[in-house]
Formats: sequence, structure tokens, C-alpha cells
Amino acid sequence: MILGEIIALLGESFSRFPAKRYSVIFLTFDILCLFIQGAGGGIAASGDSLSQTKLGTDVILVGIIFQLLVIIAFMGCALEFYHRFQNNKPFPRHDVQRIDKDCLNNRITPGIRWMSLGLMLSIFFFLIRSIYRIIELAGGWDGTIIHTQIYFNLFDGLMITFAIYTINILHPGRLFPNPAAKGYNKETNELDIITP
Repeated sequence: MILGEIIALLGESFSRFPAKRYSVIFLTFDILCLFIQGAGGGIAASGDSLSQTKLGTDVILVGIIFQLLVIIAFMGCALEFYHRFQNNKPFPRHDVQRIDKDCLNNRITPGIRWMSLGLMLSIFFFLIRSIYRIIELAGGWDGTIIHTQIYFNLFDGLMITFAIYTINILHPGRLFPNPAAKGYNKETNELDIITP
């Protein structure tokens, strides 16, 4: 949702998808991943044989791997947007002329810069956690990693804590432009370009 808001403010012409579609696409995939993991947990917990428990574990692992792939795809879309914006390369489908670099720079407020940093940091923390969870579960329920508390504390709990505090400190409510602020266009949901 934060990336979609940043895209709406900086310009959809630099984005692969319309700003609102990011929430729909990635929330849908995330919910699907959670359902897969939940189904796997149900199979593993209700299994009365070793093979059923292993099947449940494998289903959970598939859900976690799928979730990692979704995070990587999201990172790719975000990096592509920032790269295209920074290099003033709108997608050809938008039939937009390249915008003067100074005009583009006027769109990036300090708040949007900080919010972008917060977004990237929180994605990085989620990425580390997802990689850890795959390694943890790949070793099975009797593996060394799953039974070592310090790994869980560092690579699961701490990563989520960092992600939460990052977004709380670099909060969109404080960093995004106020709709009543000068230069904010309520119709387009973008900052108006101020030509020098």
C-alpha cells in the first residue's frame, strides 16, 4: 500500500502497474501464501502418521517459498519504479514525454525520501525472515535450526520487530504530503510539478 501511494505521488508513468493495483496483486498473493501455510499446518497437526506430518510440513514449506518469491517480485517492481523514476524513463504505454529532471526532483519531498527508505528497510527485514523460515523448516521439525532459540529470536522475531518499528518511526501519516498542503492535487492524488 505504501509503494502504491509513493507511485501515485511520484508518477504512475514510471510504474509497471497502476498504483492501486499493487495492493490488490500483492495482498492477494500474501493471503494465498498464508492459506497455503495454514493448510499445511492443519495437515501436519492432524496427521496421525509420519507421512502425513511430512506432507503438511512440505505444504507449509511451499507456502513459505511462494511468499519469498512474492517478496522478491515486489522488490523487483519497487526497484524498477525507482530506477525508471530516477532515470526519467516512463513506460512507453503511457505516451508521456520525458519530464524535465528539475521538475521530477521537485516531486521528491524529504518525506517521500524517508518513506522510501523505510519501505526498502522493512522489505529487507521481511526478506531475511523469509529466507530464515525456509532454512528452518527445510531441516524438519527435529532439525537443529528449528530447535535453536537464538536463531529464531534473531532472524524471525527481531526482523519483524525491526520492520514494525521502521514503519512506525518512518510513518506514512507523518511523511506523505498532507492533502491540504500547497502543491497537492486532490484530483490526481499527486504533487503538482513546480516548474522552475
